[in-house]
Amino acid sequence: METYIEVELNKKVLKQLGYEIQEKTCEHIKYGNLEYNFIYKDKKEVTSLDIPATYEYEGKKYKITSIGKEVFSNFRLLESVIIPEGVKKIGKKAFSCRSFGFYSKFKKVVIPNSVTKIEERAFENSAIEDIILPNGLKKISEGLFSGCKDLKSVVIPESVTKIEYDAFDDCHSLTELTIPKNVKSIEECAFWNCY
Repeated sequence: METYIEVELNKKVLKQLGYEIQEKTCEHIKYGNLEYNFIYKDKKEVTSLDIPATYEYEGKKYKITSIGKEVFSNFRLLESVIIPEGVKKIGKKAFSCRSFGFYSKFKKVVIPNSVTKIEERAFENSAIEDIILPNGLKKISEGLFSGCKDLKSVVIPESVTKIEYDAFDDCHSLTELTIPKNVKSIEECAFWNCY
């Protein structure tokens, strides 16, 4: 049986996978300097990313078991990500974007059922349109979809027992949502400013 070293997907791991990240700064009259990122592979812009479950680097074998904090935050042209089976956690603000004038193009994420925890504001201000959450998820974290103005539908699994503060704040396009019977708590402002 092969032995793998468990790792969190972060910018260092992306580089080990052959991706190059360029961080850029632009001046904004109202908000000052704003940072945003681009991702390349073989000198081509990456808009769609299929994360491998395992990889080999410098003779060692690695298994990706979590998505790191802010790893895809403020990526300007990234549109979709497929997360592999075996990942258990998505970190805080992993796919978030600042909404100041350069709105995210991030529309789609495929999340496996192995994910049981998605931390605060993971998709905040992204352009995500619909999402199927994994069956083992216990809560909709604080601000998880806050500012997702294009979000139309969300499938909330039966395993969810809590919807936290600000979870769907400013989700202007959300028209229908089924809350499972197991949800015992919906915190303040969870659906604030949903038209």
